Amino acid sequence: MKKYMELVGAKKVELIRQDPKIIEQQIIDFMVSLQGLSRATKSLRMAAVVAPYSINDITLNRKRLSKFLGPKTNEEDKTTNDVF
Repeated sequence: MKKYMELVGAKKVELIRQDPKIIEQQIIDFMVSLQGLSRATKSLRMAAVVAPYSINDITLNRKRLSKFLGPKTNEEDKTTNDVF
């Protein structure tokens, strides 16, 4: 959340008072800045950023946001039985 707030340059209270479309665009910009990290890491960071908005009843289009996580790899599709 700290990295997101640094990118956006706002305080927590200011983040909640913005229009949902602006919030979505800021989160997308944040996801793009995470380029080079694994999909799992991006997913965790997105969840941490989206959680406060959900708690405050701000509806965000998670399907749209998840498109910026990157493609799934074959490694992520394997179960523990496949690995051992």
